[in-house]
Amino acid sequence: MMHSNFNTSWFCGPGSFFSGLHFGGVIPFILWGLLLYFIYRIIHSLLTRNSLDSNDQSSVSRSFTILAERYASGEIGQEEFLRKKKDIGS
Repeated sequence: MMHSNFNTSWFCGPGSFFSGLHFGGVIPFILWGLLLYFIYRIIHSLLTRNSLDSNDQSSVSRSFTILAERYASGEIGQEEFLRKKKDIGS
């Protein structure tokens, strides 16, 4: 005959992971909260870093496009174009 140990399982009940709202029962919630917070921060920082890298590359290509347009229109000379091209890293 199967005996149900729902009240005394590892998950809930006396001496279990979530053993009530006394001091011992709050600590697992705090630890899980901290763990989830750090996982969130790691994922967020990785996604933000990738986003900034792609923004930097698009910014460089946009800067080069503007520089090329200024050179093509005669607003700047060849020497200034080459110097600025080297400065923006294109």
